[in-house]
Amino acid sequence: MFTYRVAKNPLVPIIDSGPTKLMESASAPDELTFVVNWSQPYYMADALGLRGFWPLPAHILETDYASMIEEQKDTVGWLNKSYWTSEYVHVGPFKLVEFTPQVEAVFEAVDDYFLGRPKVDRIVVRQFTDNNTTLANALAGGIDLATEGGLNADRGLELKRHWDVDGGGAVQFGSGNTWFVSIQFDAGVPNFQPIILDTRVRQALYMGIDRELLAESVTGGVPGNAAFALLPPDDPLYRYVKDGWKERYPYDVSKAIAGLEAAGGRKGADGYLVNGAGEHLKFELRTTGDQDRKQSIVGDMWKQLGADLDYLIVPAARARDVEYRQSFPGGEITARGSHDSTLTRLELSEQPTPSNRYSGNNRGHWYNERYEALVTQYRTSLREEGRGQVISQIQDLLMDEMPLLLLNYEPHVVFARKGVVAFQDDFMGGSDAGRLYGTYSRNAHEWDIAS
Repeated sequence: MFTYRVAKNPLVPIIDSGPTKLMESASAPDELTFVVNWSQPYYMADALGLRGFWPLPAHILETDYASMIEEQKDTVGWLNKSYWTSEYVHVGPFKLVEFTPQVEAVFEAVDDYFLGRPKVDRIVVRQFTDNNTTLANALAGGIDLATEGGLNADRGLELKRHWDVDGGGAVQFGSGNTWFVSIQFDAGVPNFQPIILDTRVRQALYMGIDRELLAESVTGGVPGNAAFALLPPDDPLYRYVKDGWKERYPYDVSKAIAGLEAAGGRKGADGYLVNGAGEHLKFELRTTGDQDRKQSIVGDMWKQLGADLDYLIVPAARARDVEYRQSFPGGEITARGSHDSTLTRLELSEQPTPSNRYSGNNRGHWYNERYEALVTQYRTSLREEGRGQVISQIQDLLMDEMPLLLLNYEPHVVFARKGVVAFQDDFMGGSDAGRLYGTYSRNAHEWDIAS
């Protein structure tokens, strides 16, 4: 009940607030029963992942929540409590016993875990500064396993090549985040760049991106990761959206240039596109530091069309500054979860505003009434066929309006060295916290070291 109370509060930044927004009321008729009344049918009502509803301990957090957030509106102070770091406790198979920020966290087995005592006594979660360091430690036998985020795709492939030869372990690839260029639609942000609001400009820019080359370059050559559909190939509804963006907007530089000219652009003497007033097709392309390579590739492709770009890398110190992040003036290379969680990036209820402390995911501030209706229809369709038909309509609408430009699916790399028992069951079922089964570590109590 406390978790329900927190999740319904717009002041609290929830990664995926969609499910709780549809919860009309909740009750606890006895100490073992939690009842949710939904405002409408909801396709994930019986299968909420951790991202949609993460249980919180009332006996630890409720008093401070009431005083700090409900009374003082101090969200930052509450989220800076040591509970969320060094004093974290939960109902999982391991308990936190040591925490060194940016270095490591140490967990010990919970003897009376309800699914049985874990098979290993201690887990040390280490953080490395870069992928090369992680790879070197894996090859040297200094790492037993890594879940998503431990290695990027190209280093994951390199590890796989080594281990395929010497039998050092197993590397697997799962589908991760969907990456795209988000467009800014809020004319009130500083230095707003209206030229990109012309749909013809966005469509032309998209045809100027070689998505297959981009995906191959940024995923280390892992095949099948160019984003040609709203959903990735391993999604149950993929057949309803397959290759939609590829067929509508094939990579074609000549068509892209023709589209920009149809929107009023022409090549100036300096090689840049200008409008009737002689102004450059100029806008900012922003991203975070770990995506600078992707930013450079997309930017170079657009410069070939005559676009005049300013590059901005979000400083690490401002990466979690939600007010700053929602104020990009042109385009932002970003990601929003995987599979249908991308839909939340465009919903009206997810727009960051002063009233919700800028906590929404729709940083581009796009709004479309039909989109809102279709997403509601999608989530209220309890049969797969019904959802498939609606997701196809949603994709058609997005291809018409182009509020985001799909780029690639990011492969998740997980690995376990020889002798480590992990990731051997339904591997893809746990590749994301929003999925039915939870994350890759959902069955950590079964991890083991082979004798």
